[in-house]
Amino acid sequence: MRVSTISMLTENRPGVLARICTLFSRRGFNLLSVCAERTDRFEVYCITVVVRCDDEATLGQVAKQLEKLIDVEEVTILSSAPF
Repeated sequence: MRVSTISMLTENRPGVLARICTLFSRRGFNLLSVCAERTDRFEVYCITVVVRCDDEATLGQVAKQLEKLIDVEEVTILSSAPF
């Protein structure tokens, strides 16, 4: 298993983080780390999660499901390479 980081831009609404965590829970992922911070725009939050995943295809599927959530504006899978 490899560790991957996913970054999301979401709307600043109650329950967004709970819906995101529920999606990971339904897929059987254990979140290693969750960080949420307001961006320079008050209505937008950046949520970064670190997960352990079997393969790239499964991670891509989770990213697609995250993009379907109403409050999620953008999803980016960050490389595991140093940057």
